[in-house]
Amino acid sequence: MSVLSCDELRRDPRWGVLAVCLVALALPLSFSAGAVAVPALAGRFQGAPSALAWVTNAFMLSFGSLLLAAGGLADRFGRRRLFLCGSAGFVLATLAVCLAADLRALDLARGLQGVAAAAALASGSAALAQRFQGHARMRVFALMGTMFGVGLALGPLLAGLLLA
Repeated sequence: MSVLSCDELRRDPRWGVLAVCLVALALPLSFSAGAVAVPALAGRFQGAPSALAWVTNAFMLSFGSLLLAAGGLADRFGRRRLFLCGSAGFVLATLAVCLAADLRALDLARGLQGVAAAAALASGSAALAQRFQGHARMRVFALMGTMFGVGLALGPLLAGLLLA
């Protein structure tokens, strides 16, 4: 078994599809699981219901409002570069969510998760659209959409299992 070089990874489009599909699975997992975790967070952080709503709102507002801008940034700075930065930022923001000491830090980390998620999803889907044409593009986007749906469905279930 040989080790793949960076050039081989770049030439084989399956690695890019896999990376974007993993992101398309992780992002909705994150925002659907956050809503399930709110009651447990209420006990841990002793926050008011309006403050706890920001656990979900911070992610959704930053993600939704920056998705279009992230597409422009991907065009300007490169789809692959923004995808890698967005994916790495999402992982780091997720670690910050896990390590948050108070509700304010948690809300800030969730907002950063949304920013990174917008960068990763916009640039990843743009990269796939550029790489594939015709029927292959349709299959790749169907796969990405399926992964997004699976993430939405599994998020509450996995959050419930982790919190139980």
